[in-house]
Amino acid sequence: MPEKKLTEKFIKELNPTVEFEGKKGNEIYYSDTVQRGLVLVLNRGGRKSYFYRYNGPNEKQIKKSISDVKSISLEAARQRVRFLNQEIIAGKNPFKEIKDDKAKTFVAVYEVWREWSETHQDDPKSYYKKQSMRDSRGALSFFDNIPLDKIDKVIVEDYQAEKSKVNKAATINRHITELKFLTRWAVDHGIIESHQLDGVKRLPELDSDPKVHHFTPEERRRFIATVKEVSSKGSGGRNMAYLWPLTYILMHTGMRIGSALGLVWSDVDLIKKKILLRAANIKTKKDAIIYISQETADELSKWKPKTTGQPDDHLFPGDGSVIKNVKKQYKRIYARADMDPKYSVNSLRHDFAMEIMAAGGTVTDAQFMLVHTDPRTTLKYAHPAEDRMRQIADLLEKYKKTL
Repeated sequence: MPEKKLTEKFIKELNPTVEFEGKKGNEIYYSDTVQRGLVLVLNRGGRKSYFYRYNGPNEKQIKKSISDVKSISLEAARQRVRFLNQEIIAGKNPFKEIKDDKAKTFVAVYEVWREWSETHQDDPKSYYKKQSMRDSRGALSFFDNIPLDKIDKVIVEDYQAEKSKVNKAATINRHITELKFLTRWAVDHGIIESHQLDGVKRLPELDSDPKVHHFTPEERRRFIATVKEVSSKGSGGRNMAYLWPLTYILMHTGMRIGSALGLVWSDVDLIKKKILLRAANIKTKKDAIIYISQETADELSKWKPKTTGQPDDHLFPGDGSVIKNVKKQYKRIYARADMDPKYSVNSLRHDFAMEIMAAGGTVTDAQFMLVHTDPRTTLKYAHPAEDRMRQIADLLEKYKKTL
């Protein structure tokens, strides 16, 4: 572990792109030379956190979370570590509260996370942005009174078997993903020391019907016209100017809505026409680069002067505040454009994937554009359009006649 005299300036200027170049692993540790036991941890997503590292029983090294660097000053972190060192030297256990299984149960940890997330949800580069935990909370009540570090493969399989009677595999898999998320958070924040969920497998989603959300040319025309109208006039007295550039980037990159809303201007290179998707904002939890057309770069160039344009500020700040959800806005737009109510924000991603196929692209092309690690995931999106299938059928007929 490299030793470094930590300073506020060093921490602020620490760049994960530079620090991780040519290195493996997802975290880099910096041991403070001023205060023994204080460690700064930098992850690939750009999150910087203070941890306390000390020797426990049998000289086993133990790492406990102190706080995200945005929530506590360097001096306050040092004072906290000094106090912890004094407690341990005196033979006390400053972490005894987390030894109680009741404090480690799913329901107890969820409440701690919920309170914590309220103060961290606005950080665009944080790995622990607000998740859809509240959507899964009721389904996961199965685990309420079980300590997170005691939940293993057998318990999860019991949960899967019970829920399979009423839920589709895709829904159950989403809930398990949220369980894993909370468990990882608990480990990182010193509530539990380890977990047993690495061996848990997803259920095969054979019972899930593919969602075919491909706009017709007329639907697309009405949709675009409606978005432009709402974007220029606003809605309910609110400034909705962000809707057109947001919609444009969604339709021309296939980006997930969470990734788009999490973008800050330092992520966008309008000259080289590429966008950095930070690990914190995409499902793969790894940084990715997507490339944009000149037209998309031009649209963003027009939009930038209407925002602060500052490197750390959001592309789509809304009416003076960070936008967290646009589901209702798009539902209203679809209704106003007289389109099928089945459409959602994610329909723009599906439509983008199918447009790639309709234009003659391959599943591999769609996979890279959508930033999927597994081509099987892409197949759920890339259902070729009917017109394209008819063209292929006609080509086959012509070929047969030449035989």
